Amino acid sequence: MGDSDEREAPQKIHIIGSVGSGKTTLARTLSARLHIPFYELDTIVWKRSNSGDIRKSEWFKEKHIV
Repeated sequence: MGDSDEREAPQKIHIIGSVGSGKTTLARTLSARLHIPFYELDTIVWKRSNSGDIRKSEWFKEKHIV
């Protein structure tokens, strides 16, 4: 680094942690503060509904991810 204390904000941050540890809250906060996109990867595997989460089919995941 040079003489400046300024650092360039990261363009990607991967957050890993246990269920219920606050990953989504942290990711949303960082996304807003750093002005970078936020993607919740759980939405690739799970379909959210009021009655509970439903696992998406392999066909759906392959069609939309690959």
